[in-house]
Amino acid sequence: MTRMRRSSEQTLEYKIEQAEAKVAKTKEAHEKAVDELKKLYDIRMAYQRDELLKAMKNSSRSQERHQRMSKTGLNKSINRHDR
Repeated sequence: MTRMRRSSEQTLEYKIEQAEAKVAKTKEAHEKAVDELKKLYDIRMAYQRDELLKAMKNSSRSQERHQRMSKTGLNKSINRHDR
């Protein structure tokens, strides 16, 4: 009976070690995926910024008017999210 108990304990310890290894591996994969997602968000933001600057440069409106419009748009956007 003692022999059986040790075997069960060893099996349990082995299963725990395997589960811990799986968690560590999964955590690493998750962190890698999150980092990749952040990089993609940064690339998208840079692209949108470049497109906006290009549109403003080609626009006939003054810089002051662009600033007023962006502030007004920002305020409207904030008000919509407050509801």
